[in-house]
Amino acid sequence: MRTSLGALFVLLTFGCSDGGGGASSAVAASATSAAPPRASASQAAAPAQPSAASSTTAAPSASAAAFEASEEPALDEWAKSKVVKVPGSTANDCETRMVREWLRVMCVPRNAELGKPVKITVERGRAPKERSKGENLKAVNDITTLIVPVRPGLDFAASFDWEQGSHGLRVSWPAGSPESDRVMEFDNAPAPDAAPGASGGAPPTPPPADAPKGPKPEEPLEDVAGLAATPDDAAWDAAAEVAVKGSTAAGCETKVSGDWFRARCKGTKEIVPLKGHRKTQTTSKIEGETATFLTPYVEGTETHARFVLADGSKFLVLRWPKGPKPKTVGAFETGN
Repeated sequence: MRTSLGALFVLLTFGCSDGGGGASSAVAASATSAAPPRASASQAAAPAQPSAASSTTAAPSASAAAFEASEEPALDEWAKSKVVKVPGSTANDCETRMVREWLRVMCVPRNAELGKPVKITVERGRAPKERSKGENLKAVNDITTLIVPVRPGLDFAASFDWEQGSHGLRVSWPAGSPESDRVMEFDNAPAPDAAPGASGGAPPTPPPADAPKGPKPEEPLEDVAGLAATPDDAAWDAAAEVAVKGSTAAGCETKVSGDWFRARCKGTKEIVPLKGHRKTQTTSKIEGETATFLTPYVEGTETHARFVLADGSKFLVLRWPKGPKPKTVGAFETGN
């Protein structure tokens, strides 16, 4: 028994001390036999073909890159939402919020000049009977509410009516353009300053100090057919002043006689028609310290003009949406 154990001890010792054979050789042989056969030269030269899974990952589908529309937010989502900037909304006492792509505009009765909200009329960008669940296009408890999804390709416009005036809201997002091109604003929004250059490099040359900033004039509209002749001085003297928000602060007298509107202002250096003006019927002149702006005022009117002052500009917006003549015919807004 002792002899057998001794022989076994010698055999194990010999096997472990052999650097090139024994158990080590057996492991190496086993690894060699388990390895796959080496590829041929032609196989090695062939480029690796991606699997179907890797191809799908590398090239996302078109639907994954498309805008994903969502359902209209619930009431509790609106309660937790943040207010977003919609130029002109503060002047109109309208609260503007967004949840995902959904915009809500809610107008409340806090505007002394416009009075209580009455209704909202969708002018374009929505099917005739289409409406959102949470909106009140006709005032409920003197509050009107519009809810609209702002998605690529949208060109939406609506008229907001109060007891004593109205303003238009435009919401657009041109198809194929980035979200930065999205526009949400009322027509009485203050004119923005010229945006700084985004391309880097040297800053653009500033305009002269007295050069007016703001929107560029659009092409004039055709004259109103069948319009009565311009009122004479006696007719203007007899006409009562009409409500134009901010006219007193602008130093202007505003009147309507027949189908014509006239503003006479002190301290205005220049009047620049911007939008909705007529080819020959809209006129302006400066006589001494008095500037006069004359233009047709008929149903469907939306006329904008810049009144250049010594310390900036004011923007006149005249509007008469479809329906009875509004009590407040327009507003002056301060700009740069």
